[in-house]
Amino acid sequence: MRRHLKRYLSVLGLALALPLIALATFEFQKIDRPLPYIATLPSGINDAGWIVGTASTIKQKAFGTEEGFLLREGQYEKIFYTGARDTDLGGINDQGEIVGTYEDFSFKDHCFLRDQSGYYASFDMPSMISNATIPDCNGINQGGDTVGSYSDGSTNHGWWRTAGGTFYQLDVSFGGASNTEAWGIKVTKVEVKQVDIPEQMQRAIARQAEAERERRAKVIHAAGE
Repeated sequence: MRRHLKRYLSVLGLALALPLIALATFEFQKIDRPLPYIATLPSGINDAGWIVGTASTIKQKAFGTEEGFLLREGQYEKIFYTGARDTDLGGINDQGEIVGTYEDFSFKDHCFLRDQSGYYASFDMPSMISNATIPDCNGINQGGDTVGSYSDGSTNHGWWRTAGGTFYQLDVSFGGASNTEAWGIKVTKVEVKQVDIPEQMQRAIARQAEAERERRAKVIHAAGE
């Protein structure tokens, strides 16, 4: 599928950059889903070492389909959107939430989020992007925000979807860029600038503080007698 070509090009780019980091030391581990699978393509990993990706058998290759997998503590688990023609995984966060793309039997692609309990939620590009085709969902952060890309038929655009479901289009304009794709998202800083405490909670806090003051006063008074 088209999304795999992008990944192969990314791997090629890494290979070309290897001479620049030749002095660094890395430990590589081969990942191959056991037979009957003949192709394995990892796409994401979380801090616990859980890996998600896509794999296919000879039969699936012949029909141009594939399925997702989760590799956790040495065990492979099939990840497949129910009723889909095929499923492609993009990323996983530390909570175990997985994002990806599936193709229905009308050959139309959709994005999805799979939560820790195994529940799948499908979502599409918003109606304002009526000409969006071939969407990819590539990454998710700890807060549930997701990122990916879509094509309008001639150009690729990145997108960011908040955990609340609000979409933002991402287009890089510098350097003469003509295509944009988002592959990952990470929260590095959270600021709390104002906290509005409900009135009922304020009264409860005040009562608790008053009770604590009275308790301390009684203890001091008893100690003085």
